[in-house]
Order: sequence, then C-alpha cells, then structure tokens
Amino acid sequence: MKVLPIKYGLEEVERHQIRSENHKILAECITQYQNVVDFTEMVEDTYHWCLLLQLIGDVGLTCMCAVRILSKDAETALIISIFNYLFTMHSQLFICCWCGHELTARSEDLHTVMYNCMWYEQDIKFKRNLVFVLMRLGRPLVLRAGHYFSMSRQTFVAVWRMSYSYFAVLNQAK
Repeated sequence: MKVLPIKYGLEEVERHQIRSENHKILAECITQYQNVVDFTEMVEDTYHWCLLLQLIGDVGLTCMCAVRILSKDAETALIISIFNYLFTMHSQLFICCWCGHELTARSEDLHTVMYNCMWYEQDIKFKRNLVFVLMRLGRPLVLRAGHYFSMSRQTFVAVWRMSYSYFAVLNQAK
C-alpha cells in the first residue's frame, strides 16, 4: 500500500486532495482484501470435504502403496505405476497445501505493510479506518480442510510423517 505523504509546506487544498487520495487507496485495499476473504470462504465451503478426504486418503493410500511395493511379488511395471500414482496424488495435495500456506503468509505480511504506511500524517478518519483494518488483519486467512485442518506446507509434511508411521507399524506386524 503506497500512501502519499503530507508535507507541511502544502496549502490546505493540496493537503485535502492528498488525504482524499489516501482514503481512496485505503478503500481500494479494503475492498480487495474483502474480495480475497470472500473467495477464500467460497473455496473452503465448496472444497472442504474434498480436501479432508484427500488428506485422509493420502495417508492411507501412501501407506498401502508402500506395503505393496515391498511385497515379494511386486513386478517392475507395478512398482512404476504405483510411483506414478503416488506422485500424482501427492502433487495434487502439495498444490493445495502450497496455496493455503501462501495465502496465510501473505495475509500475515499484509498487517505489517498496512502498519508501515504513513498513517501518522493522516487525518482521524483514515486512522480510525486503518485501526479497524489492522484489527481484522490480526487473524490471518487460513484455508482449511474439513473446516479443521489448515492447508499448509507443515500439513503436507505431517501427511508424509503419518504415512511413514502407519507403514512402519504395518511392516512390523507383517
């Protein structure tokens, strides 16, 4: 957000124009952020069950595929097709987790960017609006699977770890 500074040598008409322009910039930022919030809610409401099933299924299928690969009767063609399947499945999950992580990281950065504007040179109306925006930005946007699990790179790594843990238990029981 680029807020124009108000220099003290300016006449009142010029100051008013700059303040008016700054209000427009802040209003555009608020509108754009609200559009992102609405879009995130729409995506989450639409795909939260699919994302949850993808997370759960990814753990189970990765574990079962690993058990199948290590079985004695696994053929080379079967192993290649299983790796191809796992790569595709994990790629889909990684894209969702990466986008969720970027959404959260960018929304956290936005708080700092908004605070670093030259708010102290602005009028009371601008400062009040900025305070409300900063209060809302205190809660970062998070894309969730099943309205519970956050989609992030940490979630992607947790899926791999959990898959390995279940695989180790199944391999020991074998």
